[in-house]
Amino acid sequence: MNPQRLGLPLRQGLHQAALRPGSALPPDAISYTADYLRRFEAAPPAAISAALVAAMKSAYPQAGLESALQLSAKVANGELAW
Repeated sequence: MNPQRLGLPLRQGLHQAALRPGSALPPDAISYTADYLRRFEAAPPAAISAALVAAMKSAYPQAGLESALQLSAKVANGELAW
């Protein structure tokens, strides 16, 4: 989920307000998304995905889509094959 691979830096010049329809992201959605992905990838290894979910929810309480975060954390932690 590297922000560079997603083309987020290139999209910053387009001044997009959102990355997907219906998102509840703040006005600077691209920077927000890039920062979120960097934090997710930089999180210390957790024994269980619940610790990663808790850390991300603490850092981004307004993010929503907890089910997507839970799935991503399980895949990133190796608890679930993708």
